[in-house]
Order: sequence, then structure tokens, then C-alpha cells
Amino acid sequence: MALRAGASSLKGPLSQFVASATVLAPSAALGQIRYSTVPEFWGKASPYTEGTGFLGTPPNHRDLAVKRPVSPHVFEMDKPTEFHYKMPINALSSIATRVSGFALSATSVGAGVLAFNGDLVSVVDFVRDSFLVYPARALVAAPLIYHYAAGIRHSVWDHAKYGMQSEKGDLLDPKVVDKLSWGLMYVTAAGTLGAVVYSF
Repeated sequence: MALRAGASSLKGPLSQFVASATVLAPSAALGQIRYSTVPEFWGKASPYTEGTGFLGTPPNHRDLAVKRPVSPHVFEMDKPTEFHYKMPINALSSIATRVSGFALSATSVGAGVLAFNGDLVSVVDFVRDSFLVYPARALVAAPLIYHYAAGIRHSVWDHAKYGMQSEKGDLLDPKVVDKLSWGLMYVTAAGTLGAVVYSF
């Protein structure tokens, strides 16, 4: 709103553009407020232009432009809990690689902070001697195994010599990528289960 108030002190076309660019456009479907950057006279006749009606621009073009998804748009506009695109296993595998990397980093930072400002050994002993040892092992093993295996896969992709991406059976053939992605999931599940039941 401060931007909108500041825009009123400007003169000429600039004031019209700034004011229109800071209009708040409520989105009832998502239950939140979105900022519209669509000019007030978008596609319409105005004191500054004759508009784009001669090109066949629909009268409600500005309204349509405001509702247009902004890239990257993941969820449906009218159904915020549903994905806009399909999520194949290779996409989920890629997302999981980043999530596991973040989890490992957060765990390392947390352990470091605890070691410098607390008693990390006592915490480890407490967890090891309680029922928390099993979920703790899973939380540590799963991202470690997955991220390590995903790193090996990417290393092979980066350095191995193989044919064109379009060739059947190639490492970048979508069907092969899907199989490798499922393989990561299975390896992680088996490794995590082994870490949980293993007796130190």
C-alpha cells in the first residue's frame, strides 16, 4: 500500500503504470493475496495508446493475464492441493536428491552447534539407550544412502560415454531413467531398513 501511496505523487504515464503495477489482486481460489504486475490499460485503449483490439485481443484480456500461472507453477490455480503437472518418478527422484542434501546439511550443522554449545555425547548416549534409536537411525541413514547413491548415478551420467539421448536403452532414455530412479528408492529402503535393525 505504501507503494500505491507513493505512486500517487508521480505525474504522467509513469504514475499510471506504477499505480497499476502495485494493485493487489485477491485470489479467492487460493485464499491469499497476489500482486498483479499487469498494467492498468493492458490491451485496452487508453490516453497513451489505441490498444490492441485490432489484433483480436479479448476484452477481458487483462483479467485473464492476472490469473495466468506464474512459472514455476506447481499446483492447480483452483485446487491448491493438486499438482498442475504429472510428477513422474524421475522428477520425484530429482526433488528427493535436493531434499536429502538439505537434510544432511541441516543434520551436520545441528550436530556441530550442539557439539560446541552443549553435550553431543550425552544426547547420542540418551538416544542410543532409548526407543528413539530406531527412528534416529532411519532419519540419518535414509538421506545419507539416497544422496550418496544419487551422486553415483549423476557421476555416471556426467562421465560415462554413451550414445544420443534418443537412443533406446541409452542411460538418458526416459524408461532407463525411470528404472534408475526406482532403483534409488529400493536401495535407500533396503539400506535404511538394514541400518535400523543392525545392532551396533
